[in-house]
Amino acid sequence: MKDRRLLRLSLVLVITLLLLLFLSFGLDLGFEGSDDRAVELILNTNPDYTPWLSNLWEPGSDFMEKLLFGLQVTLGLALGVYFYIKLKAVQDVSR
Repeated sequence: MKDRRLLRLSLVLVITLLLLLFLSFGLDLGFEGSDDRAVELILNTNPDYTPWLSNLWEPGSDFMEKLLFGLQVTLGLALGVYFYIKLKAVQDVSR
């Protein structure tokens, strides 16, 4: 019984992760990062501003940026689901 439940949960997780990864490539929702907005606001407020630091590495294309963002979302969701399952398992054992 528990194996079937774990299998179903794993299947839902994999489908969700694949869907999120697919949507991160296929849709351009027009979201703008907070860094871009902050730079825009700072330059509007003080055009002579020069940043103290610069990026170590910046993706070369929008595709790479979307890929990295999609992987970050997928990893975050996977970790959240993993720790939720672990928490539920600990609670089930303690009962």
